[in-house]
Amino acid sequence: MSDSKRMSNAPVYYVLAQIKFTPVKAMKKYVDDIQDALRLQGYPLFESRDSTQIKFEFNAPGEPAQPAFETVQQWYLSDLNRTSGFVLGNDFITFHTTDYETHQPFIKELMKGMTVVMAYPKPALITRLGLRYLDAVLPDNGETIEQYLCDGLHGVDLDLKPIQSVNEMVFQTSVGPIISKGFIINRLHKIHGQLGFPPDMVPSGVDMLERFRTENVLWHGIIDTDHYVEGNVTPDIDVVEKQFTSLHSVVKGTFNKMISQYAIDKWS
Repeated sequence: MSDSKRMSNAPVYYVLAQIKFTPVKAMKKYVDDIQDALRLQGYPLFESRDSTQIKFEFNAPGEPAQPAFETVQQWYLSDLNRTSGFVLGNDFITFHTTDYETHQPFIKELMKGMTVVMAYPKPALITRLGLRYLDAVLPDNGETIEQYLCDGLHGVDLDLKPIQSVNEMVFQTSVGPIISKGFIINRLHKIHGQLGFPPDMVPSGVDMLERFRTENVLWHGIIDTDHYVEGNVTPDIDVVEKQFTSLHSVVKGTFNKMISQYAIDKWS
């Protein structure tokens, strides 16, 4: 994830950036305008899906919260190759891709979506900005995952057959220009199986690139980096773009510290 150029064998296989804003309960009536604007900017494929979410409601003072189910609608706008697209909800817009190049064009595409949302439903405030990267560590025959990782991520050898492990670290970060305090979650998944996605993430609207599709099960790793800030921000395109650039800079720095020189040489 170089600032200037992409590694020739870059391990990144999925990236998303999300802008959350104050809820627009009437989002559905703006969807046609948003879809038409983004269709003309290269995202003609469109579908909507309903999902059921559980929430807890307090019906009376002193009584425990009761579970309730809520139907939530989301809209998916993708390019013809189904490698990049937007996901729109009542309180967010996400841009995601499986064909990531560098952060500058990626953030520029996200800003296209934000510009359209600000032109139609016009949410009052932005409340959260987040970036998430998934990088695949797929050892060749004769290699190990550990060869690709810094010494601190090699784990403990219990002399048993490994099936799965997750190493999670959470840090506070310094970013800008508007929100100065961020949080980054670095996870290392080690899995025996085919390359897929972490359990909390099931992307829709985009397909994994062919070179990352594993036909056979193998012991592999996923470097999962989630960096975000929260706070009430005026919807200013230039400021939001700079905030995402700052978020990316920290993501790049932590990624480089998690991998070995062997990985850099292999992926460059």
